[in-house]
Amino acid sequence: MNLVFLYQPIFSTMKTKIVLMILITSIGVSLSCNDKDQNNQPGTTETVYKGTGNMTIRYYDYDIVSGTDVFIEEKTYQFPVVAITGPYLKEGNNRETNAFSLVIGPDRDLTTDEEGHIDIISAMLFITSTGKLLLQYWDLAYGNNQLTGTLSDMHLPEAAAGNILWAWEDVAGIIITSPFPIGKGTQMAGTLDNKTIALHIWGESNSTYRKFDFTMQANAQ
Repeated sequence: MNLVFLYQPIFSTMKTKIVLMILITSIGVSLSCNDKDQNNQPGTTETVYKGTGNMTIRYYDYDIVSGTDVFIEEKTYQFPVVAITGPYLKEGNNRETNAFSLVIGPDRDLTTDEEGHIDIISAMLFITSTGKLLLQYWDLAYGNNQLTGTLSDMHLPEAAAGNILWAWEDVAGIIITSPFPIGKGTQMAGTLDNKTIALHIWGESNSTYRKFDFTMQANAQ
């Protein structure tokens, strides 16, 4: 089944990745909102937050002799970040089970895709040959301004990995920045209200060779 993104809020054109066929096209935010809520709870309107993200990646390689991941190096990065909350996604009788949709990524008005960046999306709508398809990635819990979440489905069988860690990779002796799908079980925790968002996201790539720790702080625009 061929998938084409209907909603692609922050991501840019994919660089080089042979293993994954992630069809990513750079278009603007398209989270729609029809409801108004006097309490300004996340998801009732689209809110854009901008701030700073800090990333630490621990790089590993596989040792065929020991059968284990061997530590190579640890690197830290800082970059401008954008977070967007909006109404949960719907398609027909199906809807995102989260109270709202969440998208996080580098502020691509200020930076290009670079090593150390991260893309997070709670759910996404696709156009397929048989119609629209809603895929949910994260299970989020929200209450009293506290936000937690678990990446519960990567959607690799559909070639639709939407949560990406950008890190270096050695391809035939050439070091390039590649998109690594973030692994199932990745966690997030932090605070969110209509003025600020502060999150901690930690986990590893699906290959386990890239383990990361990401924090961000941003203010509503």
